[in-house]
Amino acid sequence: GHPHTMIQRKRTNRANVVHPPHRIEVSRKAIEAFGQLFWNLFNGKLSAFFPMGSKPPRFRFVVVSDEPNVGLRKEMMSWNGLTTEMLNKARSMLTETQASSRIQQLIEDLRKLVLERMIELDVAASGERKSMDHSNSAGNIVRSHKEIEKFMDENFTWRSYLAFPFKKKNGDFLPKSLPKARGWCKTWVKPASGMILAAMRDSQIKEKSEVLFVSADRHTRSKLRIGDDVRTAKNSGVDFLLAKDFFEALTLMEL
Repeated sequence: GHPHTMIQRKRTNRANVVHPPHRIEVSRKAIEAFGQLFWNLFNGKLSAFFPMGSKPPRFRFVVVSDEPNVGLRKEMMSWNGLTTEMLNKARSMLTETQASSRIQQLIEDLRKLVLERMIELDVAASGERKSMDHSNSAGNIVRSHKEIEKFMDENFTWRSYLAFPFKKKNGDFLPKSLPKARGWCKTWVKPASGMILAAMRDSQIKEKSEVLFVSADRHTRSKLRIGDDVRTAKNSGVDFLLAKDFFEALTLMEL
């Protein structure tokens, strides 16, 4: 779902907090959940959940997010006679490049933090093994960490699908002349199924039963508790789960 799924939320005085522009801070829950999932995959602990002789599936993850302010900004910047206030408002919105870079940075940060968490788990497990086997050496630990990093490079697969058009209440889209480029198709705007179906095609997934749509628990920009995500999942024909339930399930997979 939207990157809100993985945002770190803090109770702070907003006036005293300075964040890097457009940066999304990954939540501790997301780090712990994905760290536990990939740690279990790395150690082959999920094999018991699948038929004898078969391998656990390779997980593919995507971020599907509406970024409507990109389209609104593009429309507003085409207007003539903008007041200084309106111009500043338009310039405060993300450009297509900024929106895409923000999500890519989120994915890179998540991979780095999950890798660090897996190494922490490996160090803890190495300590337990060392107490039982005094032949364990620092060299073995370093080699294990390199194996973990290689495993992550091969298995931590993420893509992003962003919809940039701004949808008005009457159903019209902005900008009025939509670019013919990735992310600017009307069918990608939630609750349409375009982003989900595109992700399935790109990942060569044919069975919708193999797809799970995970939604943020709440969307600050929507009057609805979870925005259009429930309808998006329904229109796409895939299963739906709230982030809090998804992360809790992964975290409890400590086998």
